[in-house]
Amino acid sequence: MATETIENLCNALEDEVIGFTRELIRIQSTTHNEETIVRFICEKMKSLGYDEVIIDDFGNVVGRIGNGDTKILFDCHCDTVEVNDPDEWQADPFGGEIIDGKVYGRGAVDM
Repeated sequence: MATETIENLCNALEDEVIGFTRELIRIQSTTHNEETIVRFICEKMKSLGYDEVIIDDFGNVVGRIGNGDTKILFDCHCDTVEVNDPDEWQADPFGGEIIDGKVYGRGAVDM
């Protein structure tokens, strides 16, 4: 039963997750230029109802849901490397385009 419930939830959120992924790709966030994407992620977490969302002194987004003894950390980066030659790309590296059911763009499969 739990597997079916999780699968149903994932199916219900699929369009929202894909849309969010595409929005992230459209934000150019090269190393040392992550402020825009960090603020975007921060606002998304707030809109999802996180109990606390902060940007720490190092520019990391930290979100908290609940206040129990169990803690889960999801640690990832949100920067990408430069796009040296966008003409070499099959699709716009910052377009977040969907081609044949796959999302294309810089960082689409990184995290």
